[in-house]
Parts: sequence; structure tokens; C-alpha cells
Amino acid sequence: MQKFGDRMFIIIVLAILLFSFGIGTIISSLTFKNISETVNNSSTIEKKYIYFIQSGVFKSADNANKLCIVLSKIGSPFIIMDGDKFRVIFGVYTSENDADKCVTLLKNNKLESDKLRFLLKISDKSSIEIIEIIEAELQNLRKLEDKNVKSIKTESFKGWINKLPKEDGNRVLTEIKDYVNKLPAEITKENEEKSIQFLFLELKKLQSN
Repeated sequence: MQKFGDRMFIIIVLAILLFSFGIGTIISSLTFKNISETVNNSSTIEKKYIYFIQSGVFKSADNANKLCIVLSKIGSPFIIMDGDKFRVIFGVYTSENDADKCVTLLKNNKLESDKLRFLLKISDKSSIEIIEIIEAELQNLRKLEDKNVKSIKTESFKGWINKLPKEDGNRVLTEIKDYVNKLPAEITKENEEKSIQFLFLELKKLQSN
């Protein structure tokens, strides 16, 4: 009886080992399959949009300035020079919801609105850095919309950018970093327009890539 019991014990142990090995093989196979799928899916290009709300575009600076006077009653408009055109921009947003609110505000005041959407493809580290820098710059500039804020300091912003990993080979990223490093120690409402215009033109370059 003792021998029979010993044999049964050995058989049960072997059965458990074989069962465990089989389950382990299946789980391992599924795990590596999932990892492979994750790696393959990581190459999928994601999207990010920047929205410029335009209330008018003119060939005459005078007409653009006249519209800005009207818009200044409900917000903080500015003019972007785009070739031979003067674009009157009422707001710049990274959220479509915020952009739509801006459009609604203009429509409620019987003013023209056009949502210019710039697509940013998140395909590599360079594109991620571009998006991070643009969003950070827009966040800084948005502080100037507060009437109590006369200027914003750029030292910490420059320091943050210079700590980002260097990604060579992307012309737009290099131009943006160079531009930020050349910014004055403080940005005022008077030179906010130049920064927005720079971002607008750089975003146009990315659309053609």
C-alpha cells in the first residue's frame, strides 16, 4: 500500500508539473504576442491640433487695425503678417473645446470667425518636443491676457528648453529652440504678437512636411 501511495504521489506531482508547464507556455506565448502587438502599434502616428481663431484677413493693414479695435471690446486680438496678408487672430488654443467657445463668442457678437486648424503629427521624439514647446509657449503668452500682468519672464522657460534632449535633424525644432533662446528677458504685450506670428509661420512649415 505504501508503494502504491508513493507511485500515486509521483504521478500526481508529474501531472501538476506537466500542467503548469503547458499553462506557462501558453501564457508566455500570449504575453510575447501582446508585447509584439504593442511595439507594432507604437508606430501608429497620433495627432495633435493647434487652433487659430481668425476673425478677418486683409491686404490692408488699416482694415486689419480697424477690426482689432472692434475686437478689443470683447478680447485681446492681434495681427499676424502672412506674406502679403494681414490676419486678425482673436485667440490661439490647444483645445478644440476652447476654440469652439471662442468661435461662439465671436458669432454672438455678430463677428466673423474662421477656425484655422494646424495638424501636428506625433511620430518621433522631435515632434513630441515641438508640441511640448509650443504648448508651453502658448501657456506663457496666455498670462498676458490678464490686464494686471504687464510682462512675463522667460528665464525659466529657456532653462527648461535647454534641458530637453537634443534631437538633431529637425529644422523646425531647431528654429523654435533658437527663437526661444533669443527672446528678451521679459515678454510684454507689445511683443506678444511677434511670438504668435513666429509660431504661426512655423506651424505652416510643419503642414508641408
